[in-house]
Amino acid sequence: MMLELEGESWDETLNPQLRGLQVIVSALAAGALSFLLITAFMAPSIGLTAEAETAQGSPVILYIGLAAAVLGIMARMVIPNAIEAAGRRALAAEPSTHPGTPAERSDLNGRLLALYQRRLIVAAALIEGPTFLLITAYMLEHSKVALILAVAMIVLIALHVPTQARVSNWLAEQRKLVEEQRALIR
Repeated sequence: MMLELEGESWDETLNPQLRGLQVIVSALAAGALSFLLITAFMAPSIGLTAEAETAQGSPVILYIGLAAAVLGIMARMVIPNAIEAAGRRALAAEPSTHPGTPAERSDLNGRLLALYQRRLIVAAALIEGPTFLLITAYMLEHSKVALILAVAMIVLIALHVPTQARVSNWLAEQRKLVEEQRALIR
C-alpha cells in the first residue's frame, strides 16, 4: 500500500524498517542519557569534592572531550555523506532489473533504506562517542561545562531519530540522484 506524502509515495512495507531505525537511534540517545543520569546521582558519592577538584589542576578530560566533540561533529558532517555517495554510486552502477516498474522502485527503496540505515547509525555514533567522554569528564572533574555539552550532544543524537517525512524525502532525492547517475553511466 502506498501513501501520498509531500508529492512522493511512501511504501507502507518500509514501516518496519523505519520503526527499527527509530528504535536504534532512540536507544543510542537513551543509553547516553542513562549514563548521564547514573553519573549525576553517583558523582557525589565517588569522593571528589570541590577541594579535590582544585587540587587536581586543569580539567584534562574536559579538554579531551571538547576536542572529541568538535572532531565528532566535523566527522558527522563528512563521513555519512561519503557513505551515502559511495552507496549511491554502487546502486547506480548496478543494472536495473525492471526499469520503471513498481517492483524496481520497491527494490530500490529497500536498498536505499539500507543505505540510509548505515548512514544514520554512523552519524549518530559519531556524536555518541564524544558524549560518553563528556559525561566521564563530568563524573571525574565535576565540570558543569561537560554536563551542559553532554546534554547538548544527547539532544543532537535524538535529532537523528528518523521520521516518515524525512525518510520519504531522502528516498525521493536519492532515487532521483541514482537515476541521474545511471543516465551518466549509460
